[in-house]
Amino acid sequence: MQCNHELKQRFKELNQKYFDLEQELIATQESKKKLQAEKVALEAHLAALRQIQKDDVAQDIQPLRTDTDESRDLAPVPDWVKTWQSAKNFEKSSAAIIVMGEMGIALRPSIIKQMAKRLSLSTANKNLDEALNWLMTPEISECPIMVEQIGGVVEQGSSSGGNQPAVLHLTRDGQVAYQVLTGKIPKENEFDILIRHHSSPEHTILNIQAGEILVNEGYRIQGRAQAINLSNGDTYIPEIVAVDPKTGEVIFVEVERDVSKDQISRKTKWMKFYEASNGNLYVFCDNLNCQRAIQGEINLALSGLNYNSFLTNLHGLRNGKRAGKDGSIWISQRRGN
Repeated sequence: MQCNHELKQRFKELNQKYFDLEQELIATQESKKKLQAEKVALEAHLAALRQIQKDDVAQDIQPLRTDTDESRDLAPVPDWVKTWQSAKNFEKSSAAIIVMGEMGIALRPSIIKQMAKRLSLSTANKNLDEALNWLMTPEISECPIMVEQIGGVVEQGSSSGGNQPAVLHLTRDGQVAYQVLTGKIPKENEFDILIRHHSSPEHTILNIQAGEILVNEGYRIQGRAQAINLSNGDTYIPEIVAVDPKTGEVIFVEVERDVSKDQISRKTKWMKFYEASNGNLYVFCDNLNCQRAIQGEINLALSGLNYNSFLTNLHGLRNGKRAGKDGSIWISQRRGN
């Protein structure tokens, strides 16, 4: 009887051991599968980063010019320049030409801000606005229009609150003025560059505003609208590629407006974004409604996947909103397991 009891006990122990080993094997296989999936995801992300790195120099928007190129391209000094130099607002109006030509900035509030910085004045100084207006409608008949407003932008009722900022660029005479003042060729206007890649002037403006906020927060813009080839043959084009000042990591940022969108293509968009970013999705929206709608889209498109999303909106940031977790500009943060 004793022997029979021991056999039963032994059999029970072996059964338990077999069960434990089987569970361990299943867990190991699951772990292996998970590691394999992580490896594939990292390879896809690394491939995307390599492409960004490779294009970094070529994508610097402005082609490199040699001194010889610049001197060859410089126009002769026109007669009206002397008249402009003797005008009472020359210091402020020339500051506008210099910041626009040097930086390629297009949004009127940003131009005023840079003029104020250059001249050590308050941005509220009305003489800055007046100098910019003078360049657009000179009071001296001999002086040409040097700055003009770009048409086609709906000014009223921006979905981020308030009016759209005026978009300005140097005229041909404005470019000549910059060359006379600095001896250099002006940088191409940022709006003129970005409108080629975006669906509307309003979306282009939001891209510029998003870039300005990122730079103010210490991010370095590494590129815009750069095509990345994915492993399945698809192409993903992040709107902004930036370097996080805290971690040094390269992040991809999508810019979204509160307008109706084709839902079928949206899932594909978020899946591409997920692959290229290794599940770290950064999105800059124009207002809170848009931010909430985009979060819903992402949650639906990536259901069952492990991802981190960081969303923000221009209207909220302008009203002083920040993330409760870390005080960053990414107001809504969702982290995967």
